[in-house]
Parts: sequence; C-alpha cells; structure tokens
Amino acid sequence: MPAHPQTRIPCTLMRGGTSKGPFFLATDLPGDVQLRDRVLLAVMGSPDARQIDGLGGADPLTSKVAIVSRSSRPGIDVDYLFAQVSVDRPIVDVTPNCGNMLAGVGPFFIERGLVPARDPVTPVKIFMVNTESIAVAYVPTPAGEVSYEGDTSIAGVPGTAAAIRIDFLDTAGSVCGALLPTGHALDQLHGIEATLIDNGMPVVVLRAADFGKSGHETPAELDAAGRSGAPLMGLLGWVFGNPIDVSHWNESSVFVLAKKNAAQLHNVTIYFNCGQNDNYGFETGAAALHTELQKESVKHEYHPYPGDHSPAYFLAHFEEVMELHSKAFGLANTRP
Repeated sequence: MPAHPQTRIPCTLMRGGTSKGPFFLATDLPGDVQLRDRVLLAVMGSPDARQIDGLGGADPLTSKVAIVSRSSRPGIDVDYLFAQVSVDRPIVDVTPNCGNMLAGVGPFFIERGLVPARDPVTPVKIFMVNTESIAVAYVPTPAGEVSYEGDTSIAGVPGTAAAIRIDFLDTAGSVCGALLPTGHALDQLHGIEATLIDNGMPVVVLRAADFGKSGHETPAELDAAGRSGAPLMGLLGWVFGNPIDVSHWNESSVFVLAKKNAAQLHNVTIYFNCGQNDNYGFETGAAALHTELQKESVKHEYHPYPGDHSPAYFLAHFEEVMELHSKAFGLANTRP
C-alpha cells in the first residue's frame, strides 16, 4: 500500500460553451485555499504543457474548473466560483469569471439533486462569486430531466446541443462604472468610429467595413491582415501616438517613473500581454525588461505564455484578454 494513497473526490466533467472542465461541489474540496489549489493543479495535471497526468486538455479553454455550492443568500440557488488553472504554471486564478463554464452550472446542480427540476424549463439563480454578480440560467428540463440534445450550434464547437439561456442581472458598468464608460454612444478612436460599452465586460464595437472586412473572416484571415499592416493596426496610434512620441515614452518609462516615485511605491505590477513567439516582437522587450528588473532588484513576476500574439489568438481567448485589460487598465484614468 502506498504511503500516501490517493483521495477520491467526486466531480462531473462538462462542457459549457467553448470551454470544458470538472465541476465540483465546494463541500467535496478542501476548505483551505492553498490545499484546494494544490488539489486542482493535480486534478488538471498542471504544470505540464500536455497536462498528461490530469483532466486538462493542454489549452486554457480546457483547463477550467467550476466550484459550486448551495447558496445561503436570499433568493439565490447556487454560488459559483470559477477557477482558471494554468496549463504550464502552478497557478490557480479565481480573479476572472467565465461565462462558458457558467452554462454548465445549472445542469450540474440539477443533476446532483440540489435544485428541483421543473417541466419544461428550470430557472437557476446563480451568484457568481468571482465578480459578485447574479445570473439566471434557464435549463431545458422536459419531464423533469435535464436535456442535452438540441439544434443549437456555436462557433468553435462541432455539432449541436441544447441551448441554455442566461440572463445577467445588474451587469451594466460592472467594471468601468457605467454602461457607456466615455458617456457617449459613439467615439472616435484614431479617426475610426467605435462604441465603448461595459455590460458585464468592457468591449469595443467597431464596424468591420471600416477595416475593409465583412465580419465573416476566419481567425487566420484576420491574422494575415494584422501582419500586413492593415488599418486595424492603426488603432495602436491612439495608445502610443502617431507618430510615436519617443521623448515622452523615454521620460515615462517604468524605471524613470519608479525612481521619481520610489517613496510612494510599495510594489510594482507590470503586465505583458504577449507570447513567447510574439508576432510583433513584444516578447523581446518583455525579456529585456525582466533582465533589467532583476539587475535593479525590483520584485516582479515574469511568465510569458506559450504561443503568439496574433488576432487569431486574441479571438480564441477574447474573454481572458479582455479580463486582463480591464483589470490592468480599468481602474486608472490615464487619459488627459
């Protein structure tokens, strides 16, 4: 008999939208957060690029976990905690939310007998712990049984399945403080009309025609457009200046600002949204900054993710990228 026998923990492997992962009852997992995270890493097989020794699918979209419990909040059926388990790093992140996995919470709770099923549809009111917001999932339950068969199809998932309608309550301005963060229904970004809207997640809405596109392009086609220097890339001028104001950025570098404000700085957080094979060379700058920070003994973390920085990657990980951007930049008003 092994010195440390494995512990059996019940779970249900489910797909929600374009994501997939195990669903646990919170009572079946350790109450201690650090121990719980160690368990989740072991369950998913992380850190390992292939996640060969776990349930993970070697992709962020298939390395997700849902932790649910019966809610003690008035009028709420379920508390749902989402955990993003890193594929190749020993990290469990419960900061973001996941609407894909949310779609599986209702069926899971009904299957476990924690919410009585109705005929033909069962509404399940869910408190999303990560963002402290509420959603109502309408689960098809003909004759009191969860139905998974249907004719609804979504991009990125082969075949069809039953549709689960989800109503999000009080989500307007949940990140930026207002449904229209700028106060306008229409803004100009580097000469291009855009709508900036925050209805559960900050989103920039643009006309495909303004970029010479139809809106039906594949990720590969958008990737090729990005590499060709299409008008879409001109939006970067709104951020960095067009032409780039070199003297401004030299005076506003991380090191200059840190030295000017050393007395006020208790810690420094630096975000890099780039991959190890970045399409625009950002990974070179990230590595150089990492080296300089080490020389200056500045505490930081450096974890470039595997992959590139193409429009194809952005579209495949849209929710995660927007979550990063909203948390990195959404709390600071840096515009004049």
